[in-house]
Amino acid sequence: MAHLSSFALVLVPALSFAPTLAFAQEATEAEAPAAAPAAESHSAMFARMQERIRNTPTSTILTTSVISSIGFGPELLWGAGLQLRIDHTPGGQSLRAGGWLQSELMTDGGVRVAGGVHGGLWMMGLQVGMAFRSESDRYLSSLGLQLGKTIELGMFQLGGRIVIPVMDFNSMSQNPTLVTPGLEGAVYLTVGLPTILEGEAPSCGCSHRGEDAAEE
Repeated sequence: MAHLSSFALVLVPALSFAPTLAFAQEATEAEAPAAAPAAESHSAMFARMQERIRNTPTSTILTTSVISSIGFGPELLWGAGLQLRIDHTPGGQSLRAGGWLQSELMTDGGVRVAGGVHGGLWMMGLQVGMAFRSESDRYLSSLGLQLGKTIELGMFQLGGRIVIPVMDFNSMSQNPTLVTPGLEGAVYLTVGLPTILEGEAPSCGCSHRGEDAAEE
């Protein structure tokens, strides 16, 4: 009997606390935050980007920019001027193509004018064209083939170029001390203001643009 009395003394309080513990557990589960939705898979994100590209209308954009460059050739030269660039993006494509024109005043007193065509995919681009440098205090006027690589960063464009000499106009110079500029390279930065001539500005396809931004 003594053992039964002791067992009853332990069991009765435990049973009396059981509803309280069950209620506390239910309250804790109710207060727990809902599980976060599963992250979007890479394949679903890629499919959504492809769908956006297919729905992108044709666009033609003219960008007027200020350009600043640092040239690496026989000596370090700085340049500043203007750039005009036109981009045409066909509907349903992430490719773009167009033309460009640059005009810069260099620190050696010469004027540099270049132009050509370009193409790009997303933020990456390639340029090819011809570049002319006028006669300066140190160098003869010359004509060269320009090859360039660009990266689009919104209103900014970061680029690099190399100019392969094709022709020097030494017969036109009256100063026999001038030398040919030779092979030249440069990096440059432009800040531009785009003007939409046709269609609308193409979306980058990222999840934070367009319809997705509205959904957020």
